[in-house]
Amino acid sequence: MRTFIFTYIFSLISAVAVLGATPEEELNSHLTEYARHASTDPEKAWFHAKKMLALSKEYQLPVFTAKAHYAIGNLYFKQGNYDSTVINLKTAIQLLDAAKVENGKPVAFSLMGLAYKYKGDLTNSMHFQQKSLEWAQKLKEENQEANAYQNIALIYFQQKKYMEAANNLDLAVQIYHRLDDYSGIISTRFNFANILKEQGEFDKARNFYQEALAYYTQTENLTKQAHIEMNLGQMLVEEGKYNEAFDLLLETREKLTILNYTADLAIVLNDLGLCAGAKGRNEVALEYFRQALAKTSDDLYFKADLLQNISNLYLKMKDYESSLIYYRQSVESKEAYTSLEKEKHLAEIQAQYEDQLKESKILLLEQEKSLQEAEIQKAALSLKRQKIIRNFMISGLFLIIIVLLILRYFYRQKIDAQQRLAEQQEENARRKTSEIIKDFRLKAIERYQEGQQEERKRIAREIHDGIGSDLAGIKMAVEHHLGRTPEDMRTQRILLGLQDACKAVRSISHQLHPPPFAQTDFCSYLSEFVDGITENVEIEVDKIFYPTEEIDKLPDELLAEVYRIVQELINNSIKHAQASVLELQLSLHEAYLNIMVSDNGIGMPQKAAQKGIGMRNISERVERLKGKLEIDSLPENGTSISIDLPVTS
Repeated sequence: MRTFIFTYIFSLISAVAVLGATPEEELNSHLTEYARHASTDPEKAWFHAKKMLALSKEYQLPVFTAKAHYAIGNLYFKQGNYDSTVINLKTAIQLLDAAKVENGKPVAFSLMGLAYKYKGDLTNSMHFQQKSLEWAQKLKEENQEANAYQNIALIYFQQKKYMEAANNLDLAVQIYHRLDDYSGIISTRFNFANILKEQGEFDKARNFYQEALAYYTQTENLTKQAHIEMNLGQMLVEEGKYNEAFDLLLETREKLTILNYTADLAIVLNDLGLCAGAKGRNEVALEYFRQALAKTSDDLYFKADLLQNISNLYLKMKDYESSLIYYRQSVESKEAYTSLEKEKHLAEIQAQYEDQLKESKILLLEQEKSLQEAEIQKAALSLKRQKIIRNFMISGLFLIIIVLLILRYFYRQKIDAQQRLAEQQEENARRKTSEIIKDFRLKAIERYQEGQQEERKRIAREIHDGIGSDLAGIKMAVEHHLGRTPEDMRTQRILLGLQDACKAVRSISHQLHPPPFAQTDFCSYLSEFVDGITENVEIEVDKIFYPTEEIDKLPDELLAEVYRIVQELINNSIKHAQASVLELQLSLHEAYLNIMVSDNGIGMPQKAAQKGIGMRNISERVERLKGKLEIDSLPENGTSISIDLPVTS
């Protein structure tokens, strides 16, 4: 009942959102919502896909109808219903052909190829993946071209041709690097991990899986998280770590249940059964196997393995009759899979033979026609033989010249290509060297600033615990002495001097090493700091912090860097600007925090902006935080410094 109410409310909100929109805008709205929920909330994704199908037919917009069929086919694919996937994708492609629309074909052929792969039909799977690759190259859709290479690699992977799979993954990752597509790079690393897993290199595979899992957790891609955890669980099973594997597979099962991915859920249930059986919990294992069997549909190869696992479990329980029954079913499933592959292979050979036969017949007809023409022209050829020989010699000489020119052209092309390749390799080497130098410089800056920070902390502790404690003791002794002696103006001045010294020591200690900002309000602390250092300076200070509460919630590490930067900028203005008005602004935006310090002083000399120690420290901090620094300064017109620091969520 709750699900129905939520769906109704969601539908009502969507209807209000598109009220007054054009049909295309309304359909695009449903398409956007479908894409947003496809990997996280299948129920909402189904709602928008079906709504898009109904509206596109009502508005008679066949391209959107094709998109709707693709979306529905994709959802069927996630559920493991591969026959329905193929039906909807064929309909989508037919609609695109009728509308003479080419965009969308690469991704449709790709998904159809994946459906045939899980149906066990690797011949059709490879055929459609190659069509996807051809269309992607024709339409110059490099991202989809890389996806096609990945899917072809998966077919080779299923055939245990790991070298061919790795070669296709290399082609994919080169394109992703060229497009700067980190998501695509991560997906290829996931597939490389699958190869390493099958080759028994579990530690290397686990590193790739963990890197991919961290990325997909950050991007909240529940589907990819479940697939990675499923593979990690299978490795733990093969390593005999059944307790760890069991807990991880239970979490994976919950994710797949939410996503309603039936085929993947069957695989996880099978692995849970293997864990339970290895731990001696035979009845629990048997129940997991039965649940997996109920969710298995088209994948005959997996079904055969599952039936074999059930047979082995019954054999372990000494239920020989049940073991024999499931063993026979496993053999029948394997034979059905093998027979299906043989029939497909035979059909492919027959098709090739018929094509070859047709080509042979055409060639024979052409030869007969040539013979007839030769007989007709025989008399004329004998009369013109001398002329033909002469023409042949001229033609031969001309042909030789052409061949030499062509060879020279290709040789020149080869030389040019080699030169371009050498230049490109040199450029790549320069770029790589530049990146290494930049990375080394950033690390050196980071280590220097960490050392500087530690030294600040040490000095602050020494001042606070050493000089501060001594001054406090002297102050207490003077106060004790005053309590026993008459008031003396000189003694009072000494006491006031000690109080000022204690206050100055505390201020210096806090400036060198401020307390953790999680324990105090950063904006208030920063405001008090600015008030403190400008207390004895004839300068008007305006402070603007917005939004204060959101800034206070930023990570301590970032706020500590902000504090140091503001400290340096304010001190610079007080010491060098000769300003009467100083303005400090902190403003938090969606992706970055802006720091703005401006004054009406004499301006900043160019040499100070480039070579001053303070500005160099600020510049290095901003560079390490991957921020942006802008300085606007003219003689006698003041200085304005703006810094944008990225904010991580």
